[in-house]
Amino acid sequence: MDSKAGELNGYPYWGTLAVYSGGGYVVPLEGSKEDLQAKMEQLERENWIDKYTRAVFVEFTVYNAQVNLFAISTILCEFDPSGGTVLSFRFEPAMLLPYMSDAMLFQIVCEIAYMVFTLFFIIREIKSFIKSRMAYFKSFWNLVEIGIIAMSIASIVIFFYRMVVTNGLTKDFKSTNGNGYIKFQYVGYWNEIFSYMIGFLVFFATLKFLKLLRFNRKISMLSATLRHAAKSLLHFGVIFFIVFLAFSQLFYLTYMHVDVDYSTFISSVVATILMMMGKFNIYSMIMTEPVLTQIFVLLFVIMVTFIIVNMFVSILNETFTVVREDVKKQGNDYEVVDFMLQRFKKWTGIGKAVVDDPTTEDPHAPRPGRSDNVEDFPDRIERLLQSISTVYMDNDNLTQLYQKKQYDSRNAKDMLRQGGAPSQMGGARAIGIRKESMPGVPKVHTH
Repeated sequence: MDSKAGELNGYPYWGTLAVYSGGGYVVPLEGSKEDLQAKMEQLERENWIDKYTRAVFVEFTVYNAQVNLFAISTILCEFDPSGGTVLSFRFEPAMLLPYMSDAMLFQIVCEIAYMVFTLFFIIREIKSFIKSRMAYFKSFWNLVEIGIIAMSIASIVIFFYRMVVTNGLTKDFKSTNGNGYIKFQYVGYWNEIFSYMIGFLVFFATLKFLKLLRFNRKISMLSATLRHAAKSLLHFGVIFFIVFLAFSQLFYLTYMHVDVDYSTFISSVVATILMMMGKFNIYSMIMTEPVLTQIFVLLFVIMVTFIIVNMFVSILNETFTVVREDVKKQGNDYEVVDFMLQRFKKWTGIGKAVVDDPTTEDPHAPRPGRSDNVEDFPDRIERLLQSISTVYMDNDNLTQLYQKKQYDSRNAKDMLRQGGAPSQMGGARAIGIRKESMPGVPKVHTH
C-alpha cells in the first residue's frame, strides 16, 4: 500500500536525477538473513520493481553507544527513462542524545548561561533600538547583533524540538525492540538545520570578534583597507559574478547529462569553484566533448584565474598601499591598548615594559634606550623644541629664541638675588615648565 510522507514521518529527498517525496511503498526488512533472502525473492517474483518505479530507497539507522552517535543511512537507486540506474548514498552522523556523557552537568550549566546571555543581549538591543529608532539599522555592527540573536533563538528552538522528536523515536524503538520501521530521516533533517544555524551563529560571532580586534594595528589596517576598497570591490564583484555564473551555466548545459558534478546548477557552481582551485576531473569532461572541453577550460583559466583574480589582488594591493601611507586612515585605538598593557606590566612587575628608543624613526617602535630619570628632562625639552623648529618654523629663529629665553632667565635669577622683582626684567617673558607626576609617565606643559 502506498504510504504518504506524513505517515512515514519523511521529508523530500534530493537525489541525482530528481527530487522524491517522503512517501511510497514500504517493505520492512526484519528477521534473519534467510528470512531477508526469502523476502527479496518474493518481491522479485511479484515484480515489485516495475517500469513505473522511479527509485528504490534502503533506509536504516544504527547507534553506537560507546561514542553516543547515530548514523542515519540512505542508499538510493534511481531509474532513468532509458532503463539505466544511478546509485547514490548518504550517511549522516548525528548526536541526538546530548546528555549521555560525564560532562552532562557542565554542559547544562553552559547552555543555561548561554540562554541567559542571549536574553540579556535581546533586552540590550531592544533598548538600543528604542533609543535610536530607525537609525539603529544603519550601523553594520547592529545588524551583526541582530544576526547573532536571530541565530541563537532559532538554534535554541530547534535544539529543544529535536530533543522532543528524538525522545519520541527512542520510545518507539524501545517498544518494538528495534525491529520496527522507524524513520530517523526527519530528526536527521532537523539536526542538519541545527548545524546550519550553529554555523551562521559562529560566522556572525567571528565578525563581532573582529570588531574587538580593531585595537590591533594589523587588523585595523586590514579593516581600513577593506573599508576604503568597498566601492571598487563592489564593482569587481558584479563583473566576477557575471563571468563566473556564465561559465557555471555553460558547464551545466554541456555536461548535465554525463557528469554527476554538473547534474544540477548548484552542483555546477560548486564544481566551478573547485575548478578555480585546480580540483576538477577533466577526463570525464573530455570523454563527452574532446575539443570543446579544452576550449572551455582554457577560456575559464584565462578569464577567471589569470585576469579577474589578479584584478582582485591588484585592488587590494593598491588600497593597502594608500592606507599604509596615509596615517589619517589608520585608527589609533591600538595605542591605548599598548599603553594599558605597558602600564599594567610596570605596576604589577609581571613583565618588562617596552620603552622607547629616541633613535628610531617609527614613533610606535620599541625604544630600549629610554630613561625616566629627571636628569634627562632638559635634553628632552631641547629635542622637543628642535623637532618643532624642524617641522613648523625656521631652525635658526627658534634657536635664537631659545637662547634669548635662557639669557633672560639668568638675568631674572641675578635680579632676584639682588632683591629685585621679576617685573623689572624689561620686556623679557619667562618660560614656565610644570611637571605633573604620574608613575612612569612624565607630563610636560609649556606656557
